[in-house]
Amino acid sequence: MQTKDKDVLKNQMIGWIKEFTKWPHRRTGTKEGEESAEYVKNEFTALGLKDVGIEYADSLCTEVLKEELFINGEKINAILSNGTNKKNETGRSITNVQDAELVYVRDGSEDAFSGLDVEGKIVVCDVFLSPHSWDDTPATGFYGPNGEFDRDREIYNVYMPENYIDTYYKVMELGACAYVGVLQNFMDENFLNEDYNYVIPQEEPMAIPTMWVSKAQGEEIVKKMPVRASLSVE
Repeated sequence: MQTKDKDVLKNQMIGWIKEFTKWPHRRTGTKEGEESAEYVKNEFTALGLKDVGIEYADSLCTEVLKEELFINGEKINAILSNGTNKKNETGRSITNVQDAELVYVRDGSEDAFSGLDVEGKIVVCDVFLSPHSWDDTPATGFYGPNGEFDRDREIYNVYMPENYIDTYYKVMELGACAYVGVLQNFMDENFLNEDYNYVIPQEEPMAIPTMWVSKAQGEEIVKKMPVRASLSVE
């Protein structure tokens, strides 16, 4: 492939990425989902594919109506973890917690729970994602905004949380009413959209809500402890 052809393909690929990321989401049954499907159809047609169409099928779509976390009366910018607060397969699933004690279990190891009563409380836990090995994907890398190819950057696998699933079910079994996950080695961001019901099939629904907060937010929360918290999720 000639350098000119590579540049054209590269620009085309970057164009596709920019188009897709202009939608905040592409959830089933939403306007954004319809628009993104139409975009893919049109791009395939422009590439010369024939008889391109959109196939429709029945599907469930989760819609979050409310996701609020207050600590000592102050609203925290927290995101409901996809797949949690799932008390039933369909229909509304509501959790309202008022003036609950917030407890911090660090990384959720056994000693963190020694003598600790979490029943009826909101548990704060540091969550770590598994490191990603370049050996698993030898042909991939990161392209920066200036086109640089970076294979030295340390990255983590969002599909494989090291301690989240185990600690989530532990605190749920112990009677906690909610879980606040502090994303320790994610970007300094709280928007982690993976649904771990599908990534790691679970025998029991993830019935209590998980609220994601960033590492910086988590540090501020822990500094203020002991604190009281309220939560409303629907």
